[in-house]
Amino acid sequence: MIWYFDLGDRGTAVAWRAIRTVGLAVEARGVVSPHHPPRVRAALRTALAAFAWVRREHADRADAFLTALVSAAEDGQDLGDAGVLCDLAALAGLPRLVDDGPAEAEVDAATAAWQASSFPELPCLVRSDGRALVGQAPASTVQRFAT
Repeated sequence: MIWYFDLGDRGTAVAWRAIRTVGLAVEARGVVSPHHPPRVRAALRTALAAFAWVRREHADRADAFLTALVSAAEDGQDLGDAGVLCDLAALAGLPRLVDDGPAEAEVDAATAAWQASSFPELPCLVRSDGRALVGQAPASTVQRFAT
């Protein structure tokens, strides 16, 4: 199952907690919504590229890093700040982060895939049959949707 999310959207934290509560395995694809101002889009792209790198290079720590990112976004931390990202990486048990061009391309590809989809709202869970659960949903709804 694919989960498209926007770290700049408050609904992301609610949705991530529901996914974690249910124990649902998702392919998390962070996207940069065009609705944010340019400075915010740049910060979100930086944070999501860090997540893409972690997912690729340290898959066992990806959920922990994403949880730290979501919490930091919810708290209003500057996700474009390298120091903040390094602190979040340490919280997730990562030794370091790497600024990585392919990771930025992954964010751009996820954003393009989401924009091309028929699901314009975020967050959005998409099952393999193409059905989607859009927006914030309690854990019980996520559980029903996943089964």
